[in-house]
Amino acid sequence: MRRSSIRNYTNWPTEPTHKQHLCWQRHWVKRCRSGTLALILGAAFEHRPVLHGPGLLILSAAVLWVAIILFTVTMLVPINNRIAPMNPEHTYSGWRTDRAQRDRLHRVRVVLLIASVLLLLTGLFTSHPTS
Repeated sequence: MRRSSIRNYTNWPTEPTHKQHLCWQRHWVKRCRSGTLALILGAAFEHRPVLHGPGLLILSAAVLWVAIILFTVTMLVPINNRIAPMNPEHTYSGWRTDRAQRDRLHRVRVVLLIASVLLLLTGLFTSHPTS
């Protein structure tokens, strides 16, 4: 008996479609962003007061993180939604412009993410002077 005929009669797991993979990926990314923001805010709470010292740096990292999330949702996601379903054989007229703009905006987002991580780490590893 050929393997393909056996496969028809058994319940073999199938590979997820591209659309299912994107749906899972979006779900995961949303959870990671919100979880990271919650952890940064928790660190800011632990290092209070947040008006000066390490608490201020950590709170600044949290504010920057919120700005990055809003920037991603308002600027990058619409471009990705236009590019992702595109058929490589039948492209639309402005796809190269969209792709270049998405690459520039992604570079800005990476720089902001690095700044946020540096603020967070500086705040976490800066100790209060003991009195």
